[in-house]
Amino acid sequence: MSSEFVITGASGGVATRLEINDFVRDEKFFSLYVQAFQAMQDSEQDQTQSFFQVGGIHGLPYIPWAGATGDRDPDTTWGGYCVHGSTLFPTWHRPYMMLFEQILQQHAVAIAQTYTVDQEDWLAAANALRQPYWDWARNAVPPPEVISLTQVPITGPDGQRVTVRNPLYNYRFHPIDSSFYAPYSSWPTTLRQPTSNRPNAQDNVTRLRRVLQSAQTNITFNTYSMLTRVRSWRAFASHTVGDGGSSSNSIEAIHDGIHVYIGGNGHMSDPGVAAFDPIFFLHHANVDRMISLWSALNPGVWVANGDSEDGSFTLPPETPVNATTDLTPFWNGESTFWDSSATVDTTKLGYTYPEFVGLDMGNTAAVRTAIGNAVNRLYGRIFTGFEATSAEAAQPEAERSAQPVVEAPAEVVQPEAERVAEVAAEVPAEVAAPVEAEAQKPFAAFAERSIPRSIPRSIPNTNTNSNSNPPPAQRAAAAPNCGMYDWTARVEFKKYELGVSFSVVMFLGAVPEDTDDWLISDNFVGAHHAFVNMAAGHCANCRNQSGIIEEGFIHLDKAIVDQSGLHSLNPDDVIPYLKDNLRWRTNGEVAQLESLEVTVIGTPLNYPPGAMFPVPGEPHRYDTITRGRTGGSRHLESERLFPANVKLTKMIAALNSANPAANPAILASFGAQPNIAEIKTKVNQIASGKIWIKDAFPDPFATQGATDLSGKTPLITFGDVFYSTTTTIEGAAGTIIHEASHALAGTVDYFDPNGKPYLQGTPVPKDKVAAGILVGYKDSNLPALIAKASQNMHHNADSYRVFAELVR
Repeated sequence: MSSEFVITGASGGVATRLEINDFVRDEKFFSLYVQAFQAMQDSEQDQTQSFFQVGGIHGLPYIPWAGATGDRDPDTTWGGYCVHGSTLFPTWHRPYMMLFEQILQQHAVAIAQTYTVDQEDWLAAANALRQPYWDWARNAVPPPEVISLTQVPITGPDGQRVTVRNPLYNYRFHPIDSSFYAPYSSWPTTLRQPTSNRPNAQDNVTRLRRVLQSAQTNITFNTYSMLTRVRSWRAFASHTVGDGGSSSNSIEAIHDGIHVYIGGNGHMSDPGVAAFDPIFFLHHANVDRMISLWSALNPGVWVANGDSEDGSFTLPPETPVNATTDLTPFWNGESTFWDSSATVDTTKLGYTYPEFVGLDMGNTAAVRTAIGNAVNRLYGRIFTGFEATSAEAAQPEAERSAQPVVEAPAEVVQPEAERVAEVAAEVPAEVAAPVEAEAQKPFAAFAERSIPRSIPRSIPNTNTNSNSNPPPAQRAAAAPNCGMYDWTARVEFKKYELGVSFSVVMFLGAVPEDTDDWLISDNFVGAHHAFVNMAAGHCANCRNQSGIIEEGFIHLDKAIVDQSGLHSLNPDDVIPYLKDNLRWRTNGEVAQLESLEVTVIGTPLNYPPGAMFPVPGEPHRYDTITRGRTGGSRHLESERLFPANVKLTKMIAALNSANPAANPAILASFGAQPNIAEIKTKVNQIASGKIWIKDAFPDPFATQGATDLSGKTPLITFGDVFYSTTTTIEGAAGTIIHEASHALAGTVDYFDPNGKPYLQGTPVPKDKVAAGILVGYKDSNLPALIAKASQNMHHNADSYRVFAELVR
């Protein structure tokens, strides 16, 4: 066999990956893990199965791993395997984790064979050993065995307790690789939240704890929203633009934030060196778990077709990718690679997660209910004003810093076995016991307020995924039950504009002068993080994506409740508050990121009887909150979309009335012989379709509006008159509907002298006057055209504009 290393995952059948707080309390698992991980780290760095080589797959030193090669990049000696920003991001990391787990277990089995006391039990533990995960959504601060103890006690091969170096704390390079750039080229170990960029920098464990504690609400809210509101693979998988209308972060965006929170200016915040930090694999095991949870809630939804963005060393740019695309460099045979279609079922890969233990995986409805119960119990209480924290997170800072080298505390979180039993017992019963009344109190007032309907920036798509509203038999009651708004700051920027990882940080109120205080300030709300390679020029995927736009969302509700003193989350109360108090900064300077655009979105949420999760209404962009400020909204048209959608609703109601042909608005728009069936069809097409609206800069070639049908999705632009302050709201709404009817319903503006429409694709004579062309515009000869050819007016775009203006 050649240099290929075939990845099979851990051996010994299906075993459960445990949460790290539970894992460190298992004497055999933890003792074997520490020794096996240390053996990986001690392996010579040029060995294929060494920790250095496995970590190097993710980024530096940009050399081939196990013979997986591709086309050479003309600008560098190696382009890298990274697929960040691609729809393959979640599944690419799944065989990566399998590889790490496989090598780790091989070391553990060999170590167990050296035990002279209870060797059979230690071998059984080694065969069941799996990589633990760190559930940052529930416990943002890992236990001391991960972040603060440089040495840990374990049980050695002779059965005696012994204190050893802790391989989870950091990795010691032997030597520092020559490919490393500053500051990593002068740091002998990996660092988290380093005290400086100088060679003598140290870990700042106290700051790391404080940053993670401060971020807990943001992380939990992001995770719960992603799991309960994101329904498409594209929106789930990647931080590139396209949230599917959910105002929720992708798993990649949440993942990016954890990297930056942990790293600060250290290794974890740079994709080129992140995988050398041992916490990387705890983090990515939880990312993998999130794939399993989300997939269980969205059965049948898997890797969507897309493209490779700008590619990598083994994946050419703009290449179509799908569930069968090779996940290089992860071999599953002597000449073939793993692909996403082979990674759906983790039990076939040798592992599962606690939430799935005891479930009949063939019963997708029961699995969905059980996982929904687990998600609500673990993360749903963020909606009721509080969330669970670990004992480590709650422990006073002074006590944590002085903690001796001892075993993990007896109680950190609820034991995983108990949680598994609860999940199994809850299928398909209700989720959890009611939350204490006092805990619900802050949000109780919001449930009493009416929730007005809001409208999205684009013409809405009323077709919803069936998974978002399952039949009653597939639902479970949910603990948080408070009608409310989800207020979210949407952040958009060019990912590689600054050339380093950075954060867009949100505040309500004053911004601390010292940038070191931003992430731990009482006014800190949350942040969205760009996870960027500092040497992007050496990574083909990173270098070529220099213009790639990234988006993310920061949920504001809990901060508004805690800091505003408001008694409602309704727009009338929240909009003026956010105008006065919402602030943001980027890496020290508000003006540094020229591509930054911050907008605020409000989405009504409700709990219909029997719903498993909060049910979102139509989101609405409130651009006036941030417009006019550096990095604020650049859009104007969204304010005019609200009335346009209201008009569409009224138009549909009029067409569905008992005698629509007698409706005055329809008669004035389409004449005495309207084709109601065709008009209804086209209005429904407008209401259920999707259009793109170009940034709000007047189109010099359009007076009111113009529609471009040349792309995959119709693009609409508007002219000076549309943006003029003299244009009424109803007039602007009519213009939007006029252009949308072109884009989505195939309407036209021109008719021949006999009233026959020039349908889309039919050339219109250049000299319209000489040809006697009739124009269907309201301000031209619409009345005459209606009188001549009422039966053809369902083809006329401006008839829909007039209908929208007149309907009541």
